Amino acid sequence: MPSINDSRKVIKSNIPSIEGSEIEMWDSMTVGDAERVDAGGSETAKGLAVFVALVKSWNLDEPCDESNLKKLSIEDMQYLIGLTSYGERLKKHADVLEDEDLEKKKA
Repeated sequence: MPSINDSRKVIKSNIPSIEGSEIEMWDSMTVGDAERVDAGGSETAKGLAVFVALVKSWNLDEPCDESNLKKLSIEDMQYLIGLTSYGERLKKHADVLEDEDLEKKKA
């Protein structure tokens, strides 16, 4: 009988600014993850919730939670999110916003 399996891929990397770090991330979120993210408050809180959902494990002493993710640099977060399926989506979104800004400047 068929069953529901987690078919997401696991991405292994490191956190660039933390020597010796190892991190495993899911390449995408589940519907349940998305529901928890939507329950968040500000856009920043939702972004942190996405990141918590994407991290499968890491070898740091601290737990992977929002308070510890806030300690990472923006560059680390951009690098790590870029490894997932959301990296390309964010890049496309940024490109669209940039194109819209150029169009406004021309008008």
